[in-house]
Amino acid sequence: MALRFGFGSLGNRPEEIIELARHGERLGWHRIWFGEHVAQPDAQRSRYPYGEVPLTLTTIDYLDPLIQAAAIASATATIEIATSIFLLPLYHPIFIARALSTLQPIAENRFIFGVGVGWMPEEFEALGVDFNRRGRRMDEALRFLRSAQGGGVVSHEGEEFSFGALTITHRSVSVPLVIGGRSEPALRRAARYGDGWVSTPDIEVDEVLRNRETIEKHRREFGTQDREFTYYIRLARPDPELVAAFAAEGFTEFNVGAVDLFPRAQVASMSLEQKAGALERVAVQLGISQPEVPVLNDLD
Repeated sequence: MALRFGFGSLGNRPEEIIELARHGERLGWHRIWFGEHVAQPDAQRSRYPYGEVPLTLTTIDYLDPLIQAAAIASATATIEIATSIFLLPLYHPIFIARALSTLQPIAENRFIFGVGVGWMPEEFEALGVDFNRRGRRMDEALRFLRSAQGGGVVSHEGEEFSFGALTITHRSVSVPLVIGGRSEPALRRAARYGDGWVSTPDIEVDEVLRNRETIEKHRREFGTQDREFTYYIRLARPDPELVAAFAAEGFTEFNVGAVDLFPRAQVASMSLEQKAGALERVAVQLGISQPEVPVLNDLD
């Protein structure tokens, strides 16, 4: 059973992203993934729901994940590019369908669209979107995106979005839709609309097993059990024993968070060479690479 690993890029500067993706590809990482926030409010009322806040605006800029994905796609050959997660309810789905139909051909079908409802009301308020309706917006957007992938004329009639017949692309463009979150609505949403599920950062094996059982139950209810479905596990820590525990339960896809590669207090001051070294150290630790893989001389 082959195990596959992705690494997070949160906190890196735009000019470093392509080099880190290329270096990760050389080291044998299978995927680079981006989280998303639109902006950091100066006065934040809401609380991060998955443990300690990963990074703050004092140490990072918020980068556009789809622009990053397109840039990396054009500069690499094999590494997958994923969002985990993109805040889909913040956007009108026509714009997202257009972006995906543009991005996936550039990426040569290496892009994975991981989406979630979000947890920070301040972002929604800044964009004039009702935070309390984000679940409804998410469901309608996912329903439309699945239909739009076939290309040709599409339309949508719903409570959140409604538009008549139109064409975004004439071609069929397949983009895996992966749903994040561990609430009951999120698990049902993954079963109904998704091609996969991505776990939250602070989750352990027992809870993932319960979530998988719930998702599979809902997939049978919705009649989607024959749709190919992938479970992506965000590791709570890059620990080979933790990976082995998940692998023993049949999981094969893992993500290592940026905070486990680039420490919170140091990410803003780390050089590109130091970040490349961190990618190598964790790759060796998890058995992705052998220790003799060079670091500094590989950087373009």
